Amino acid sequence: MIEANPGAGAEGSLAIFIGTHRRLVASVTVKSSRPLMMPQIFVGKRPDELISLLPLLYSVCGVAQGCAAALALEQALGIPGSRRVNSARRLLVCFESLREHLWRVELDWAGYLGTAPRPDLIALVSKAAQNVRQMLFGEVNPFLPKVPEPQPVSCEFEALLEGIAQALAERIYHCAPERWLQLSTWQELDDWTKRGDSVAARMLCSIHAAGLSAIGSNPVAGLPALEPEVLERRLQASGEEFVAYPSWCGKAWETGALPRQAGHPLMSSLIGWFGNGLLPHLAARLLELATLMEGLRRGGEALEHPQVSGLGGGKPSEGIGLSQVETSRGRLIHRVEVAHGRVSQYQIVAPTEWNFHPRGVVVEGLKRLPAEDNDKLQQLAELWVGAIDPCVAFRVEVVPV
Repeated sequence: MIEANPGAGAEGSLAIFIGTHRRLVASVTVKSSRPLMMPQIFVGKRPDELISLLPLLYSVCGVAQGCAAALALEQALGIPGSRRVNSARRLLVCFESLREHLWRVELDWAGYLGTAPRPDLIALVSKAAQNVRQMLFGEVNPFLPKVPEPQPVSCEFEALLEGIAQALAERIYHCAPERWLQLSTWQELDDWTKRGDSVAARMLCSIHAAGLSAIGSNPVAGLPALEPEVLERRLQASGEEFVAYPSWCGKAWETGALPRQAGHPLMSSLIGWFGNGLLPHLAARLLELATLMEGLRRGGEALEHPQVSGLGGGKPSEGIGLSQVETSRGRLIHRVEVAHGRVSQYQIVAPTEWNFHPRGVVVEGLKRLPAEDNDKLQQLAELWVGAIDPCVAFRVEVVPV
């Protein structure tokens, strides 16, 4: 079983069964023990009690969960959104996403290459995130509704970012992250993988040399913008079904780094060569890391001139709040109903349910893997699932049928 994040809480797990017949993948079944109805524990709670309880239940992407909850609650309570507060919250979500992407590189990629992981880089990002949270909000929980305005960032903020950027340059890119973002074609990326000896360069080089760049490529497209009013009606009408098996316009969609980065010239080139196969998914993680660094560098400026697109949605009706927040693994949706100062309904749609939908990107990719050898198929399946990245532990089992 592969862990989503060491120390993760009781978010359940995924068991993925791949049935093979005559050297072909005949079936893929995903069985989930994820407690999707857990948010019902919030019913009857005051908003501040909910915010205090949330991190105890959702330890993976807990900052994004807090941000989504705060936005939804403020909307339901009719509290005007503060641009500076939301920009500061987004800054904290960016730090968390940076850390989550680094977990995958240091655990999955280093493990695949047979090299020792470097937890010091993850620890550096985690410490910086704690310092910035303290810098902005002090001891106050930043996700409480109507939280006080954040403090301005100090020169220490720039020093923290410089330390992270330098570590990324040494460990991941072998150049400044912003310079790596200038790569625009598969040929340029290929040259970079052959020149560098970082864990990232060696991972991509190894995958391509093994002929695995396009494995898993499938027709599942990236999740489009979801109109808040329509989304709210879907959740209200078919809540449990939508939470467990979300779809839009009758189709399953992928959410995460690859769809978000699809407009970058490098990603456009890679998709042209390999579809949405394994190598484009791995490269998307590197694009995300570098893009997040750019976003964090603009963090201080954003607090003065905030841009908070993607952090909320239009208010459907009084007493109801809906938020959409982009996390490292994809789009996170929270919906809340508040009556008489207490929560009367709460729903969460996590990225995992989009990506591990029975007709989703993980299942469709697994169906297209080569199956001549069961041990090799197991390895490829674990690579593919890890590249999409569930928020929980998973195991893959290959079963002849």
